Amino acid sequence: MVRFNEEYGSLSVRICPECELAFYARVDGSLICPHCGYAFIEKRGARRSCREADITILLKGRKVRAKLKDYSERGARVVFRGVGGGMDADSEIEIDIRELHIHRKARAVWLREVDGSCVSAGFILL
Repeated sequence: MVRFNEEYGSLSVRICPECELAFYARVDGSLICPHCGYAFIEKRGARRSCREADITILLKGRKVRAKLKDYSERGARVVFRGVGGGMDADSEIEIDIRELHIHRKARAVWLREVDGSCVSAGFILL
């Protein structure tokens, strides 16, 4: 969620991967956690586009429904339920994003459990 503040501009809620505490950060500014000092470094070389869409992941012969959260020409962030135990970092999958005409192999770069059965994952498109 993005909020606008007259003094600071657009702010979004961020959660630090180091200390796991939430804070507001400027959307267009550098990110440093005010709680622990962790510096977020943008590793993506391509610009991300926020876009929610229903997608399909083929994981070890199983079709898994997922939600696309954002993507770039090199990767995608998705959220899905119930298959976290069958996937880990470096797992290779096939990803099908029909709305964007993308059907490619991808490799998991990171996975995070969002709640008991929901997983958020970042994939690099191969």
